[in-house]
Amino acid sequence: DPARNVDVFLSGALARASLARRKTEKPTVLGQRLRVTRKAAYARARNAAEGDRFSALLLDILTWIEVGPWTKTGGKAGGLRDAPIAGFAANALERALRHARKQGRRFDQGREARHKLRIRTKTLRYEAEVFEALFRAHPKMGRHFVARIKTLLDCLGELNDITTGEGLIGDGPALKRLTDRQASREKVLIGSGRRALDVLCKNNRFWPKLT
Repeated sequence: DPARNVDVFLSGALARASLARRKTEKPTVLGQRLRVTRKAAYARARNAAEGDRFSALLLDILTWIEVGPWTKTGGKAGGLRDAPIAGFAANALERALRHARKQGRRFDQGREARHKLRIRTKTLRYEAEVFEALFRAHPKMGRHFVARIKTLLDCLGELNDITTGEGLIGDGPALKRLTDRQASREKVLIGSGRRALDVLCKNNRFWPKLT
């Protein structure tokens, strides 16, 4: 996560700011410092992927796939496995949409509220992409629903990157310059995100509505 955040900031906000002033200024000390930070973050990520905890996680997952409770007959896990998947999918989608709409009502309450909406909406997106193929009475409805989720997530993702980027800069002149540059961009993204949320909330479900 830290490596990804530095990558996004270097290729996004800092790259745009550098492009705007490259004819009059040398490469910034901030950019040089963040490249050192990124190198260290890459090393930590590699160490994590090669470490014992990650190996144990993979082994646990493979064990669950092969002989987990869901593979046995009877019991709650077996009952869920044997139930029709369409009913499970409709319930999961309905729940995820309800949670996203509830959090969406807090859209204008600030960055933290929009970050929580992003998390809720990502869950809805993953479930919609997985289960969309189950409900093909109106095939285009599922694709349109997923497309609208992606539009909202694009806005929320960029807004989150702005917040994360500010945390990477630290105090000082660089923070003020970049914050000023990002302010108008953030305003546009908030407007686009609000409209995308309204469209998503009004969009018809592609799964059967639960009674």
